[in-house]
Parts: sequence; C-alpha cells; structure tokens
Amino acid sequence: MSSFRHGPSSPDLLKVILNMIPANHCKSNYASIGVTQLANGILEESMMCAGYVNGEKDTCGGDSGGPLQIAHDKYLCMYTQVGVTSFGRLCAKKNSPGVYTRVSKFLPWIERIVWPKKFA
Repeated sequence: MSSFRHGPSSPDLLKVILNMIPANHCKSNYASIGVTQLANGILEESMMCAGYVNGEKDTCGGDSGGPLQIAHDKYLCMYTQVGVTSFGRLCAKKNSPGVYTRVSKFLPWIERIVWPKKFA
C-alpha cells in the first residue's frame, strides 16, 4: 500500500459518513483561496460542502467523481445521490471541508444525456 498525505491507500472500496457543512461556513473556509483558483468562491446553487469542522473524516485524493449520498427516508438500504466529490483544500484537516457538485443543479443536463430520445 502506498501513502497519500495522511495514511495508506486501500485496494478496497470504502465509505465514510460525513456531516453537511453550512454554506456560510464553507464559503468562509474557502474565501482565502484566491481569485485565480476559485474566482467566484463557493456557489451554493451548484456546490455543497461536507465533512467535519474538526477534520475527523473526509474524502481525499482519488475520491473525486465518487457519490455523496443521503439515506432514503422511506426505504432502508436505499440512498439518493445529492453530490459528486469534486475537490478540497486539505484532506481531513480542521476547517477544510470537501466540496461537492450539487446534482440537482445539473438534473436537466443529466436527463438529456441519459434519455436523449425523450428530450429530442
């Protein structure tokens, strides 16, 4: 196993339970990134943040593109995908939540790609 920042990588698919981070907290943590890397800051309409304020757990390098899911309120063992792992500043560090693409913003585009004949 090789190391990436804080620990060994895994050949097995893993999961982590994260907390949703309020938009204002997320925005303040990424405000110092600078104009060149995150010119418009965290955009609530298309982005969301998750993790732990104290940095206990996180998605890290290699997790990009993976799902951010919430448990279905009616069916045990079913989930709804609400986000796609996008980026983070530091992996599992205090005040450095992961940033996820908000799926709901892109549903019309996703549906056109998945069911092209329906939208033709």
